[in-house]
Amino acid sequence: MNIDFDLNYAPILVGAALYFMIGAVWYHDKVFGKPWKKEVGLKKKHLKEADMTVVMSGALIMMSLQAGLVAIIINSLGISGLVDGAATGLLLATLMGVPVVAVNYLFQLRTTRLFAIDIGYILVGNVVVGALLGIWQ
Repeated sequence: MNIDFDLNYAPILVGAALYFMIGAVWYHDKVFGKPWKKEVGLKKKHLKEADMTVVMSGALIMMSLQAGLVAIIINSLGISGLVDGAATGLLLATLMGVPVVAVNYLFQLRTTRLFAIDIGYILVGNVVVGALLGIWQ
């Protein structure tokens, strides 16, 4: 297999933005935000003290890297189409995202509830990014 780094950056950036928007909905208080904050131990004062510019821009950079990895895999394997792209995103999230987060959460003694919330976001985000990249290369 040849690794294809000849990438179209527009869908990567759009994919990262979509991932970011999914996170805004996913972690909203009316979806998973309240239980997530409880599990993490975040209080309103923590959020007020945080430099949200750093938090949000850092998150967007990380999502861009994630979307870039999905694009490299999709391009290198010659994957195209919505379903195959989505399946690739799901596979990458399952085989890379889940184990990395799981190991950290095991050692941090985090709850399965927090794990489910965070992994759900990673799975959904990667499926959407994969689907987008599968149809827009």
